[in-house]
Amino acid sequence: MGDKQSKNKIILLQKLVSKAAKKLPDDNSEITLGFKSEQERKGVVPIARSVKSMDAVPIHE
Repeated sequence: MGDKQSKNKIILLQKLVSKAAKKLPDDNSEITLGFKSEQERKGVVPIARSVKSMDAVPIHE
């Protein structure tokens, strides 16, 4: 995941989640996007998480 193209794709997904979250009714709802880790103990690893007023996973451009 270290190459520039992969990072740009993740940033794009984070921005889409952030934009969609701004349409939520309040901060009690959230949108999370992640992937299932191959390591059992990690479970789902979030790459984007936002509520109406903020991004819980910062977008690093």
